[in-house]
Amino acid sequence: MTKKAALLFLIFITFSCKKGDNLDTQKTVDKENSSLKETDSLENTKNNTSCSQLAARLVESSNIRVPYKGQLIVQIEENDGIKMKFRLFPKIDKLGKTVGRVIFDAKNKSLFDITKGIENPVKLTFDNKLWNQVIECAFHNDKSYYIEESDVQVKEEDCITTNHDMETIEKCMFKNTNLKSIYDELISGDDESDFKYLSKVLPVTNETVSVNQNGIMDIDYKIFNLKKVEITMNYAGGVTTVLLEEIKNTVKRTITYSAD
Repeated sequence: MTKKAALLFLIFITFSCKKGDNLDTQKTVDKENSSLKETDSLENTKNNTSCSQLAARLVESSNIRVPYKGQLIVQIEENDGIKMKFRLFPKIDKLGKTVGRVIFDAKNKSLFDITKGIENPVKLTFDNKLWNQVIECAFHNDKSYYIEESDVQVKEEDCITTNHDMETIEKCMFKNTNLKSIYDELISGDDESDFKYLSKVLPVTNETVSVNQNGIMDIDYKIFNLKKVEITMNYAGGVTTVLLEEIKNTVKRTITYSAD
């Protein structure tokens, strides 16, 4: 009996040690898995932030008309691998007020303004190089979604948008029209646009009008002559300038969005 008892005790000790070793190994594996998950989560957060910043630059390069253009932050609300949905809000608004929404259609290589509703999308123009950077970041560099030079049709452009750091410049040429018509079109356009705060009738002399609405402090009207007008909209966090120049039967409109 003594030998049997000793043998059973030895087997029990051996089994207990192996079980303990297995538990220690499992704890190590669990700890490593947890660490990997935390690392992946951190990398995903960093990646989403980076992609959002690129998306903001892309939207700023477009001809979209929304308040606080030049000072926008983009939140990527959805990404199904074919399309993304962006929410736009201003950097200076701590509450994150939505000022616009955009659809990034990777499959059709298009950007749509859906601020007025998904049923009324407005196709936007944008910087193709920034588009490809967003594809690289948010779509795992799927080059089938890239916009190559061969994809761009050669045609006469009425509007050109450029983006430089904290400044976006939109230049448009309108033929067979006049300065007053372009001004009237500007103020009667998108209800969400801050241009609705411009004077209904263009002043004939220089003047400054206090607004204090939607982030606009005041608006300066500089009247050079009947053919040239400069309008400056002063915000707490930036400036929007509209320059209208009539040359014969063509009007050149330059809108500059600048952030402090």
